[in-house]
Amino acid sequence: MVVLRRHFPGKPHLISDMRDFIREGCRSVWNEASDMEAISQLELAVSEAASNVVLHGLEGQFGELIELTLSIENHQARVTFQYPGCEFMPQAVPKPDFTGRAESGYGLYLIRQSVDEVNFSRDDAGRCTICLIKNRT
Repeated sequence: MVVLRRHFPGKPHLISDMRDFIREGCRSVWNEASDMEAISQLELAVSEAASNVVLHGLEGQFGELIELTLSIENHQARVTFQYPGCEFMPQAVPKPDFTGRAESGYGLYLIRQSVDEVNFSRDDAGRCTICLIKNRT
């Protein structure tokens, strides 16, 4: 198993750096042409989760650090975001509007479609965790 960890300031322009960190880490273990689709799907989920953390979870505190951990083995990749902030309640998120009228509100839907499992939690110290699991296809 390969475990990579990095801290990112919660700033919108660093979301692409988070995505790059995950892509390169995945490619260090999953390097077959057939793995590229799974890596791309995980990148999409990471991008959406990072956007939600930065724009909503940090409650406007753009200087707070997000700890991003990638644990990858032959059969599975696990990405964990840990950050201080408000608890995310996925059951409170309305279903996305597919009529073409909405410009946002698709993040959770895209995350769930892109990974095999997603979990949200908050510990007693107020640290929130998002865990994304992608199985290797």
